[in-house]
Amino acid sequence: NIQPPVEEIPIRLVNGSEWDQSD
Repeated sequence: NIQPPVEEIPIRLVNGSEWDQSD
């Protein structure tokens, strides 16, 4: 999957599954 902007990375680490759905 594609990583979100740098400022959003901490959120991705916490909610990785949610980012997978958002992509």
